[in-house]
Amino acid sequence: PEGQALIRDQAQAILTQAQAPQTPPQSRAKGEGSQIFAMDDTTGEIIQITGGQGGGGSSSIMVSRVANKVYYLRRTDGKQVLTSIDLDSLFRDSKAGKMKGDNAYEKQHATLPADFRIAGGFTIDADDKTAYFGFSDPYPPEPAPAEPRIRQGSGGLAAFDLTTGAMRIVVRTPFTVGHIQANPFKAGEVMYCNETAGDAATRVWIVNGDGTKTRPVYVEGPDDCGAHDQF
Repeated sequence: PEGQALIRDQAQAILTQAQAPQTPPQSRAKGEGSQIFAMDDTTGEIIQITGGQGGGGSSSIMVSRVANKVYYLRRTDGKQVLTSIDLDSLFRDSKAGKMKGDNAYEKQHATLPADFRIAGGFTIDADDKTAYFGFSDPYPPEPAPAEPRIRQGSGGLAAFDLTTGAMRIVVRTPFTVGHIQANPFKAGEVMYCNETAGDAATRVWIVNGDGTKTRPVYVEGPDDCGAHDQF
């Protein structure tokens, strides 16, 4: 929504250095480890929107395109749980100074398998029905110095139904994946890359959400170098 930006990890430092407003909003309980914060970019007010154990230990924070909520991974008791936060309710209670308990604003959508190795973060489909995660199989031995800085190994993309939590494999790859991004305008299309921390023979790929039509976004020539990609 307009006027709201999400901040994570180092936001506590920003919060402690910021000038306190005359009527500060109420935040979630401080919690343990890194947490997620929201900042109103008009007033400068910062509100902690996660709390408790494992509240913000995620490489990705995804904003819904159909509702005022965000998705993140809550890590508790050794499990990684895809969770959403109802921002409308949270901001309303924050403004009124009547914040509820840790679970009042959150909904759990899916629990990742215990052996699931995330690669390249996750993304939410444009219709808010599916989450896509990159994953890696167990890595091979350490690479030789001439090989890419990020170890290469097989992996792929997995999809999680946000209603049932069911998981399915979208596509498997012979390389390490990164930069997982759902098309923000068209549901059922996901872009990803061959993550090497540098160049790759063909870096950027795209696939339909049902696993069909895997193809390079751009077929690179010997003199081309693709480094970053974004819808």
